[in-house]
Amino acid sequence: MTEQPPAEPKHQNAPPEGAFRRRFPTHGIALTGILIIVGLLASELLVRLVDDRLPEQLQWHAWEAQHKVDQMDALRRANHGARIVMVGTSAMHFGFDPRSFDAELGGGRIAYNAALPGGVPLSTELWASKVVLPRLHPKVLVVSVNSADLNDNGTSQKSFYDFFLTSPAARHLTGTETWLQRINRRLASWSDVWRFRWIIRRPYDLIRALRGEKIPTPGEPVGVDGVGLSRLTAHVVATPQRINGFIRRRRTNWLKNYAVGGTESGALLRLVREARAQGIAVVLVEMPVTQAYVDAHPHGQADIDAFHRTIDGIVSQTGAVYVDASRVAPSYDLFADFVHLNAKGSKVFSTFLADKLRQLGLA
Repeated sequence: MTEQPPAEPKHQNAPPEGAFRRRFPTHGIALTGILIIVGLLASELLVRLVDDRLPEQLQWHAWEAQHKVDQMDALRRANHGARIVMVGTSAMHFGFDPRSFDAELGGGRIAYNAALPGGVPLSTELWASKVVLPRLHPKVLVVSVNSADLNDNGTSQKSFYDFFLTSPAARHLTGTETWLQRINRRLASWSDVWRFRWIIRRPYDLIRALRGEKIPTPGEPVGVDGVGLSRLTAHVVATPQRINGFIRRRRTNWLKNYAVGGTESGALLRLVREARAQGIAVVLVEMPVTQAYVDAHPHGQADIDAFHRTIDGIVSQTGAVYVDASRVAPSYDLFADFVHLNAKGSKVFSTFLADKLRQLGLA
């Protein structure tokens, strides 16, 4: 019979078998949880102490829009908003200079340029009614209009509008957020760590922000009154080859299969009606254009006539005012390209508009 080795004697003071395994997980997990909570609370407190120095994450489709929201919020906090506000497309974004406008009227800060590049009526309706008017409470709303803006078949109009709608801010305004976007927005409203996590993950930019340095952002630079700055020093080179190339491109995007239906013009009509219902005077201003822009219309003058009939109908239905500034900048040297004014052209247009609104008793 095989003899079994004797069992090792247990220490007299040793804990019962399994006792250590039962106690340590409970106490260890609890301690770890407490440390995590303390760390999160400390991080939250630290970020809240410096959150006024940290830039917000992009919430709109482009930084131009976000910068303008920040500027409008600052005007609202100052309790004076803006008496006259401009909305519309890039033609207004680059073409209207509030400084020249205000200087012509001589009344201090009067106007703000809230126009967006690509701001066709469908996106301008949402932008103006949900973002601009509640912040600035203007007495006069000036809306830029051009024939291309009302083309329901243009590919650029659709792509700009779709791009606008995909932003978190626009989805929130339209009630089309995904469940992940809703959770993200609510977490950001509760926690500064979550809200500024994007820059916390970038230590170099975080340090720069804490030092008070401006973090560069992509997109168009925006002046203090909302004017776009990138076209100021440019000048169009109007050679026959460039003109023909511009016409070909326009006929494949903005002016493709030109037709004024009820989509873009319907959005413009709704915006005008909403502003008028709030007691705001509305001015529809046809922006300055080049001859190349006119020549790009596939059906020539017939397309422009269809645009004018639609604008006339909106004016007659709403009591809005129409101002024709299409020929205010008659030479190419006033344009940065075939569509947008440069600094010289912007000053000519802005001064003209100030004088026109003064004659109408609106400035």
